[in-house]
Amino acid sequence: MSSLSVCIHQGCNIIITSTPDLDTANQVRQIDSLKLASKAYAIAAYVPTPEPSKAVIHGLNTSTSETELIDGLRTTFPGVEVLQARMLGAIRTAYLTFNMRNAPRSVIYCGGESLLPVQANDPNM
Repeated sequence: MSSLSVCIHQGCNIIITSTPDLDTANQVRQIDSLKLASKAYAIAAYVPTPEPSKAVIHGLNTSTSETELIDGLRTTFPGVEVLQARMLGAIRTAYLTFNMRNAPRSVIYCGGESLLPVQANDPNM
């Protein structure tokens, strides 16, 4: 297995695992019991649906189309993708939706020509 983080919530009977690797996540989902002190305990593992995060980036050309944004934006973290992107009117700011709960700190634009800082934004935007 690749990188795997484990957090045990004592008293709640909850174990939370986290991994950026899809294959590792699928292997964890297949675990149906844990053995502690020679006793097996049934468990149910699942992958929750990630809640999208919303953020903005600044300094873009105001005539940038939605297609240009989607095609030109990349994140530096595996598994984090830009789901939607649109310019906010005539200002040089784009509104982004990511597939993960927490937006990355920066995005790569135009094949690495620009590394733009990302600012988390109001989810009601």
